[in-house]
Amino acid sequence: MALWSQLDPRSFPNGVVMFCCKELAEVLHPLQPLPHHMFSCGRTFDTSLVSEALEVRQSFTHGVIVLDGDEATWGVVQLSSQGKPSIHSATQLGHLYANIPSRTRRGGQSATRYARNRDGEELAFLRKIAERASEEFGGIRSVLVGGRGDMKRKLLPELPQQVRERVVCVIDIGCSAGPEGLQKVATHVPEVAGKSRRRALDEVVVRFLELVAETDAHEAPLVCYGEAQTAAALRIGAVEHLVVASSHSSADWADLAKDSGATYFEIEPTTELSLRFCQGYGVGACLRYAVDPEFLEISGGDLAS
Repeated sequence: MALWSQLDPRSFPNGVVMFCCKELAEVLHPLQPLPHHMFSCGRTFDTSLVSEALEVRQSFTHGVIVLDGDEATWGVVQLSSQGKPSIHSATQLGHLYANIPSRTRRGGQSATRYARNRDGEELAFLRKIAERASEEFGGIRSVLVGGRGDMKRKLLPELPQQVRERVVCVIDIGCSAGPEGLQKVATHVPEVAGKSRRRALDEVVVRFLELVAETDAHEAPLVCYGEAQTAAALRIGAVEHLVVASSHSSADWADLAKDSGATYFEIEPTTELSLRFCQGYGVGACLRYAVDPEFLEISGGDLAS
């Protein structure tokens, strides 16, 4: 209670997550408003809320950066599992004004020195943005960069590698890099996320079918299919990617994937390869390690019955 009394509610607009014991005290800022109040007292910390928030961040939260020669704004857009915005706009996380001189040189200063000073201010501005992106966008699904002119492209090499690898597109906009620009780039997030999701679905189907084609060459393959084998593989933690046709999808499969740490993919028969999977297999998995199919068949779980 002493720690609670020291907190300023204005610093926690979305609520606060607090863990306390005799040895430590940790306070977290939730990115989105907390849905309800919860108080738990026990021998261990209940971190389920934090785990769920991390899962949402890794799967459905996308970063947005807009910048030009005058300013930069950054924020996040959180999508639902159906790829639609769970909020109607981007949540702004920060804003920064630039201190870059104009390209017109004042009298009394050499062109070379002026250009060098201007380049230095520009680089400092870009590196400040990159630093904030590194702080704000850890573990995020993807990043979109937008703005007027060339500044947005100059930012890319300054971003830390873990953020730069998540940049999925660079967007030209016709407005300033303030809140209006942030919201304009944010409107592209559902489309970009949809393309990324479809690409991931196509890749996992191709991978599954490739592994099936290789099964004859291995006594213990890296793939399984059928409800009995797949359920057994999930229960022993062997599944890396669970692939389920939309006609076979159920909460049970999704829950088993979540409990075992597997990535869940629901496949619609919209392409030749996805139709082949849906009609020929229905349920299958790419495995983390090789498992004997006979063992999986014998160990088939209740989900198959």
